[in-house]
Amino acid sequence: MSGGSFDYLCFRDASDLLASERKVQEMADALAKSGYADDAAKETQALLLEIRAARNRLQASIDRLAPVWKAMEWWGSCDTSEDDFKKALAGYRGEEAKEEVAEIDRKTMRKITKELEDFICGPSGDG
Repeated sequence: MSGGSFDYLCFRDASDLLASERKVQEMADALAKSGYADDAAKETQALLLEIRAARNRLQASIDRLAPVWKAMEWWGSCDTSEDDFKKALAGYRGEEAKEEVAEIDRKTMRKITKELEDFICGPSGDG
């Protein structure tokens, strides 16, 4: 066999890794299973946590921006007016939206912190 059992994960760049979470997990598991690559397994697992955190942050930004992007796209296609775009932009800039973003960020950080603690110290069992 000439390699490729992990879909050539070794040649992936950062943007490819975001789409390869399953393969990164498989690599971390294989490294840990080897019995003598614990350090590489732990760093690979930490990278996986970073990928997940980045994906969560990206999705939160996309969710916030989607109404503005849609309004700009439709205005640019002459399907809506500039006023519709300005309304979407005002909604994006609103205090309610800022608090929603802050809550998403807090939840994401709690989840990431829990995953890191479980990874480093073992599961706490408090769910």
